[in-house]
Amino acid sequence: AAATSFPAGGCGSYTWNGETYDITGDYQQTFLNAAGCDSVVTLHLTIHPEYHVQLQGTVCEGSGYYENGLDVSPQQIADQGRVVLEYRYTSSMGCDSMITLELTVIDTDLTIVADPPDLCEELRMVLTAETDFDTYQWSTGETTSFMEVTAPGRYSLTASNDNCSATASVTVQPCELELYLPNTITPSIHDGLNDNFCINEVFQTQMYDFSIHIYDRWGSEVFASSDKAFKWDGKVNGEIRKSTMYNYVIQYRDLYGEKFLIKGSLLVL
Repeated sequence: AAATSFPAGGCGSYTWNGETYDITGDYQQTFLNAAGCDSVVTLHLTIHPEYHVQLQGTVCEGSGYYENGLDVSPQQIADQGRVVLEYRYTSSMGCDSMITLELTVIDTDLTIVADPPDLCEELRMVLTAETDFDTYQWSTGETTSFMEVTAPGRYSLTASNDNCSATASVTVQPCELELYLPNTITPSIHDGLNDNFCINEVFQTQMYDFSIHIYDRWGSEVFASSDKAFKWDGKVNGEIRKSTMYNYVIQYRDLYGEKFLIKGSLLVL
């Protein structure tokens, strides 16, 4: 019998004479040579690995993935909830290698919806976040997905989830109203109508640094208040002076800091 040997290498596996080997080692097979004698052949086999790496990650919509030596731009994963990307390489021994990257893309859309859309409809408005985020921080301190507002202004919200966040804001416009004040009140009639001199609640939300002073015909002050929610029932020293004319002076500042001075007359019946 004759004996021979030879080296060989394979990527992941090696097939020799119908036999497949996937482990580095020495392997022998016996053949018949031309003279009809047994010939033992030894294979010195080296198996080089083929790499298949599976990676998982989470990214915020609008961001890229730059870990584990990979460079995934935001455009490659835009508007997708789950992305699977494959990268094929060749190892130093010439064998195929593959990296499979599975990314979960967190939706960062955030919208604030106002109901009703006009604050002046009900003197209140509910702002609600429409988003997939589950943690909320409003500029006013609330941490729920919605909040009620009763005054004009700019309200902002930061919503987050894991490492992603988004910010949105909404401006609630002041009511476009002119200050209406009656020129007559009738507290002595006792019918529950027009019994007090006061300011409409809607307009109160737009007034700051408020003051009112009411004077009789001789210039003596009969009523004063710095509360914009005041109500004067026409009484002076606990009594109603029927058919009496009074003068008033109102001062206030609006949401934009502009100062106003209003003077008028009021008849008490």
